[in-house]
Amino acid sequence: MVAGTLFREHSTLWKACAEVGARITLVGTTEARQRSQLPWKPAPPTDMDVILLRPLSPLRHRGHLWWWYPGLKATAASVDPNVVHIHSEPWGILVLQVLLGRALSRGRFRVCVHSADRIYHHGSRLEKLVRKAILRFVLPRIDGFVSINPTGIRVARGAGLPSSVPTEVVLGWLPDPSRFLPASSEARLRERDLLDLPRNEVIVGLIARLVPEKGIDDAIGALRLLGGDAPFLAVWGAGPLEARLHDVLGRGEIRGLFGGFLSLADVPRALRACDIVLIPSRSTETSSEQFGRIAIEAQLSGSAVIAYRSGELPFVVGEGGLLVEEGNEQELARAIHKLSTNDELRTRLARVGQEQALRRFRPAVQAHRLIALWTKMASG
Repeated sequence: MVAGTLFREHSTLWKACAEVGARITLVGTTEARQRSQLPWKPAPPTDMDVILLRPLSPLRHRGHLWWWYPGLKATAASVDPNVVHIHSEPWGILVLQVLLGRALSRGRFRVCVHSADRIYHHGSRLEKLVRKAILRFVLPRIDGFVSINPTGIRVARGAGLPSSVPTEVVLGWLPDPSRFLPASSEARLRERDLLDLPRNEVIVGLIARLVPEKGIDDAIGALRLLGGDAPFLAVWGAGPLEARLHDVLGRGEIRGLFGGFLSLADVPRALRACDIVLIPSRSTETSSEQFGRIAIEAQLSGSAVIAYRSGELPFVVGEGGLLVEEGNEQELARAIHKLSTNDELRTRLARVGQEQALRRFRPAVQAHRLIALWTKMASG
């Protein structure tokens, strides 16, 4: 498995694949594009086979899609894999490097690309042309394609992925259920004490980057519409809208608390302290919710989810939450009021969401799907 920056917290799927029976070697780096803005520190897992390389690129700040790994061809030769699984977009330099290395060394391994994007053609005009040229070369030459969402497979087919290439939908960065599953109700109250949240009120949570596309203003607007009937809002995150959030809460326009930036280790505690989790993500011309992992984490934590019908959120939330038309603050307000005032409905929805998340996104389930694809590729 070849990736960019390696994080221990992102190795759940690969560990599950190893437990199911695959021999996994992780190849990547501990260098990061924006080290200070990440909620976790680059570090490979200590209980897996790992090979670290140092990337080169004039566009290092753009992330691993633009990185070239000196020594990758020799690494592939020494490992002698059946499949090289690349966690990257198909237009990434890393995919191009692996395919060129295979051709030059006459390697026998199969190449699988693991993508996340739903929008291929964005960026400057030059970037679009370069991306299109790389896709034209890459897509006919890979042996398998994985997307974290169903739309990604349809987009890849439309961009030139042959119909004969096997595909699968598998989430790359899987949450570990054991970190999120709720404890007792008394433990939940203790977590609220630690987070300075009201003990005996319905808590509505929002954990996101504080940017417009995450629907921060929509959440504020919906709670304003509810007036005195609005539940308590708890927000965690960082970004350019932080000052606006401080202003709204400071003036008492809505009741709530801003908890600041959360470390990855503290996310489960915050989610378990919430009765309802909002995910009002909005689409733009260049971005759309690729998955919404926070929805799975909230469901695992026993929280009821309210999300916009945006990007892949309907696919992820499924029957385990309420879906609202994107940008409709009035409908969002009604959904919040409905769940915050109906304990029975909220509890039932949280239970359905948790059962669904465990059934669909448990690491072993996703690992079996991925290994089935690899087996098909290797024997093809």
